[in-house]
Amino acid sequence: MRKNLSPYILAVAALVFGFFTKVSAQQCATWSTTYPTQCTNGPAITLSGGLPIPGVYFGPGVIGTGPYQFSPVTAGVGTHKIGYTASGCVPPFKDTAYVFITVSAPPTVTLGALGPYCENRDSVTLSGGSPTTGGTGYYYGSGVNSSSGKFGPTIGAAGSPYAINYSFTSAASGCTNLAQRVVTINPVTLASISGLDTAYCSNHSPQTIAVSTGPVGGTLTGPGVSGSNFNINNAGVGFHDIKYYYTNTSNCTDTAHALVHVRALPTVTLGIPGPQKFVCEFDGPYGITGQTPTSPGWPSSWFTGKKSQPPFNGVDTVLSTFDPDPSLVGWNVIIFHYFDGVCTNTKKDSILVNENPDVVLNPFPEPCVNDDPFPMNQGTPSSSTATYSGSGVTGGGGVYYFNPSLAGAGTHTITYCFTATNGCETCVSQNIKVNPIPSVTFNSPSFPVLCENTGEVDLNTSTYVSPTNGVFSGPGIGTNGTSWYPMQLGPGSYNITYTYVDTATGCENATTQSLTIYPTPKVKFTTNPTAILAPDSMRIKIKLCVGDTAILDYTSSPPIFALTVLWPNNYIQNGNTHTFFPDTNFVYPMIASGNNGCVDTGIVDIEVIQPAEAVITGLTNICIGDSTTLVASGATTYEWVSPVANTASVTVVPTIDTYYEVVAVSDKDGNGDVCSRDTTAVEVRVNPLPLITAMLDTTIFLGDQVKLKAFAGVSYI
Repeated sequence: MRKNLSPYILAVAALVFGFFTKVSAQQCATWSTTYPTQCTNGPAITLSGGLPIPGVYFGPGVIGTGPYQFSPVTAGVGTHKIGYTASGCVPPFKDTAYVFITVSAPPTVTLGALGPYCENRDSVTLSGGSPTTGGTGYYYGSGVNSSSGKFGPTIGAAGSPYAINYSFTSAASGCTNLAQRVVTINPVTLASISGLDTAYCSNHSPQTIAVSTGPVGGTLTGPGVSGSNFNINNAGVGFHDIKYYYTNTSNCTDTAHALVHVRALPTVTLGIPGPQKFVCEFDGPYGITGQTPTSPGWPSSWFTGKKSQPPFNGVDTVLSTFDPDPSLVGWNVIIFHYFDGVCTNTKKDSILVNENPDVVLNPFPEPCVNDDPFPMNQGTPSSSTATYSGSGVTGGGGVYYFNPSLAGAGTHTITYCFTATNGCETCVSQNIKVNPIPSVTFNSPSFPVLCENTGEVDLNTSTYVSPTNGVFSGPGIGTNGTSWYPMQLGPGSYNITYTYVDTATGCENATTQSLTIYPTPKVKFTTNPTAILAPDSMRIKIKLCVGDTAILDYTSSPPIFALTVLWPNNYIQNGNTHTFFPDTNFVYPMIASGNNGCVDTGIVDIEVIQPAEAVITGLTNICIGDSTTLVASGATTYEWVSPVANTASVTVVPTIDTYYEVVAVSDKDGNGDVCSRDTTAVEVRVNPLPLITAMLDTTIFLGDQVKLKAFAGVSYI
């Protein structure tokens, strides 16, 4: 049923289509698609656009049934009429429509041989593709830059070989064809350089640098290169490209580069000026000058020393000073270094360090501040140009003195300077101690009163002087230098000098004091009874009979204010009258106190004559022919009756028993002023001599003993 309606449906569709497309009412099938020229090496194209559908495409090169395609290679070169037959068209409508498709042959394209290349080669401009005219050609493939037509071997050897294509499109036909070649990229063996820095200063040490390269067998080239070494000096200042070439078995070469910059040195000079160039070993540190550039100093510029005894070389690199020292005696190389921020340059000069003379300053004596100036000759060696200096030093021109009083007491530093012929001066110092003189004083007014009757006075005590243990001189001074004898001088004022020597320092000082001797009272005694006067009028002796009284009066010049009895035993005083009545011998010390503080002393020695009491002593029992001495006592004088004698003792030789009598007389002075008498006697018995008998003679043998006996005696000898 569907088949019967189809003609009618198609007719209606055709009418409608014809209305809108203005197609002839006689044409049922239409195909308005326009196809460009196809190339025999092109792909099949799909045919479409035929109406009404369904329909069938046909003609040369048409392949397939749905979809229908046109195959240029099948159709071949030429213009081909390709039809479309619609299935639903009925007469009188045409059921077939046609289009024309032109097929052209592609251009003939060739590409010449390429490579091989080394993988480190620069890009290669490809060539050898043909044709080059009548259209547009280009290269493409791995590693190919199509816009520039260059091939980069740096794509590497790992993917080798690579396809390189040349594509050419004919301007006339629009057909494209290509030619292809494969290219081989050979690997390179990498070369290397080591051991070189990027920059050196032209004075770099060492000048020759050993260069390490690899692999072995290549070639090292460049300025300053010799063998496997780079010589900085031969290369010279500037930038240098040091290359190492290595070619492997594939004839590929790799090059290692080392860009080395040899820098020019800064301009440096050094000329140390004379005063700095010749110095002495004990000179102080000083700044080194004479260099250019003069700034900026450490750490861009500095000095070093070069001496055989490191580490000390006398140079302070930071301060740019030189410090002479005994270890640096001789010539010292001084090196100035200047760093311009990149390179360091140096210049050398020398400094001569001269020896300082050996100088000794011997110890000084220790003078006293009041000593006279003395010459200074303690420094050695001596010279007329040598100098002494310090407190108390005077003089010049090689002749110097030390004046202790100018320096003053204390410790002073004396400096001795001696200059040798090389101009070096050595100064040594020694302390000199100036001792002070001792402070010496008389301790006036604390002196006691000194009187003309004063005996020895020891002035060497703190009562008189400070300090003690000095020596005195002047009138009345004893030979020991410390005792003074006013009694030798009498009243008056006397200048006494005290000299003291400090035993620790030996320093001496002296002072003089006027000492006054005051007169002592001159006391005159008058006594009853009359006294026996001693050479000193205040020393008297009085004899009294027991029970008698002695009366003493006195006068004095100068006057005294008191006459004092120290032991007032059996004594009374009434004004200037002194009464003594001792019952035994007694000595009364007396002091006469003068108004000037002087005193005189004396004694009243009273001998009390006791009553006579006659006593005779001696041997009173004697043998006939012997003598005996009889001694009387108990009085002052004696009168023997028989024999007559006025002595205290008598010697008698009685022949019979005899009495001897004596009168004992107590008197004051032996001039008849008798106080009392007493008489006594004694018997002297005279014994006859004994008659002595002994045993008769007896004969004995040697060694025997015999007892002898005597008779008629009391004792035997």
